[in-house]
Amino acid sequence: MNLWHINENEFDSRKLQSHETVYTIGNGYFGTRGVFEEGYPKETPATLLFGVFDKIAVGKEELANAPDWLTIKLFVNGERFRLDHGKILDYQRTLDMQHGILQRTVRWESPGGIRIRVRAASRWRSSLVAYTDAPLICPIGTDDEFHIPGM
Repeated sequence: MNLWHINENEFDSRKLQSHETVYTIGNGYFGTRGVFEEGYPKETPATLLFGVFDKIAVGKEELANAPDWLTIKLFVNGERFRLDHGKILDYQRTLDMQHGILQRTVRWESPGGIRIRVRAASRWRSSLVAYTDAPLICPIGTDDEFHIPGM
């Protein structure tokens, strides 16, 4: 057990909102809620910039929400990868608090029966935020075609 790691070993959609908060990552300049890159219904994506505020009618001010930089659409043989479609075969998400790395690995079966493993990781440093690796997509027992629009 590593005390620097926060682990989620099973996906539970009822805990989506609280886990988005727990898996938030940032670098002192801005922070991004721990939402899934491929999206999920009722998620609350937000990237908040340090020192940038928005006027609101109800209160004095709030942190301004920047554009969403995480969204990735992944298609396998024309079927879109999303956790709310198909079947989750295995799931692991880890936030390494010591090194500022958030990573997630999912084994998933599409509604059409295609099985893949997807791994995504983000790393935060003092003035840099980036995917440490492009999302890694591995077919499980097939030669299926993958498509990520814009990549």
